[in-house]
Amino acid sequence: MEKSLDIRLLGACCSGNCSVLERNLVSVLEELNIDYKLERIDDLASIVNYGCLEVPGIVINGHLVSQGNILSKEQLREFVLSLDFSKRDSD
Repeated sequence: MEKSLDIRLLGACCSGNCSVLERNLVSVLEELNIDYKLERIDDLASIVNYGCLEVPGIVINGHLVSQGNILSKEQLREFVLSLDFSKRDSD
């Protein structure tokens, strides 16, 4: 089964936290050989439309999965490995 994720990284990231989160996430996805499309969203209205009230936020395949946390590589790896790729929502 193909492993592919559509990811939105939410936040203006003035503090650099989004960049740290993005580096950690990309590192884990590449290590696990998972295809992904990553888009950074910094528009406040768009961020709120995802239900995110604290940045940085992560949206995977249309679902807000984290907000307000700088997840470590270990946390991200554990989360990504727990995803059920057989139950992807169709776009």
